[in-house]
Formats: sequence, structure tokens, C-alpha cells
Amino acid sequence: MDHGVWKCRAALKSRARLLLPCPSTTRRLATAGTASLGMEEKREAGMMRKATVGDRKRYEVLSKMLRDRQSEIKNKLRSLRELLPSESNQVKDAEEQSMEDFVLGMDFALMEMESETLKKIDEALQRLEEGSYGVCVECGQKIAEARLRALPFANACRECQEQREERAEAERPHSRSVFEEEPAPSPRGRAPARA
Repeated sequence: MDHGVWKCRAALKSRARLLLPCPSTTRRLATAGTASLGMEEKREAGMMRKATVGDRKRYEVLSKMLRDRQSEIKNKLRSLRELLPSESNQVKDAEEQSMEDFVLGMDFALMEMESETLKKIDEALQRLEEGSYGVCVECGQKIAEARLRALPFANACRECQEQREERAEAERPHSRSVFEEEPAPSPRGRAPARA
């Protein structure tokens, strides 16, 4: 295999590692436990009830978890930016240029995904400050604890998120799959001969 292909594979592997959350964050999310995330949130006339010690502890745990993830993503974005090649006047053959363009495209896609996640974390921190964290923005119901542990910046319950995705899918233009059956065109525009 060509040396350029090996370099590309190595670059993609190192960039893929940048997408994965660090083990300590994953461990914290998995072990947040019912004591910190399972407290009932009660609302009266749109206002949160007085904060108890448990609520403050839950707030601190959630805030730290989200801020840690936010910091982690910012570091990943910084690392990705540093990996971006500066413009060079070096002449490359078509294969090398193609591989470099592919890797650069992957870098930009990773940066876009991480930036979107960062935006969602910022929104989750804002909801936490407002006291509406853990409440679905669509239906107003409480978001399941397991969902929040898996996706701490979720702003919709599973059912509402599924409905969002279905609406987005319906709005997307449907392109015909190469595997969908289509009548074969008749030769030279004539109707098929009947036997």
C-alpha cells in the first residue's frame, strides 16, 4: 500500500480519538447515580421550589459534569485546529492531494460536530441556571434519568426527540436509492414488445 494511504489512516485514527470523551467523563456520567440525578423537580407557577441541600448538590454535580465536558470539547477543538495544515507551496501528486483534501474535510466535519455539541452544552448550562434542566422543551415532561446520564445536554424526552427526527426526515428531500426498483427503460423509446 502507498505511504500516503498509511499516513491518512494514521491521521484519521488520531482524529477519531479526539472525538471520544475521556474515560473519567464517561465514568462520571455512568456513575452519576440516582442521588444526584433522580431527585423530583417540583414546579409551582413556573418557579422552582426552594433549593434543598439535595437540589444544590444535584446542581453542582450537573454543572461540574457539563463544564468538564465543555472544557474537554474546547481542548479537542483546539487540538484539531492545531492539526490543520498551514498552506504550503509544496507540489503534490494527485493522490497525495486527494488524501490531504479528504483528511482536511474530515477535520472540518469533526470540528463542526464538536462545535454543535459545545452549543448544546452551553444551552444545557443555561437551562440548569434557569431551573428548567431535565424538562422536555417540547412537552414539559421530565426527561428520563437514564437519558440525561447518557446525553447530559438532552433538551427533549425520547418520544419528542423521535418525533423531531421523523419530522426532519420527512422534510428532507428523498433521493431514490439505487436499490429501489424502477421499470427498465424500453430500447430507443419504444414500447416493449408483447408476446
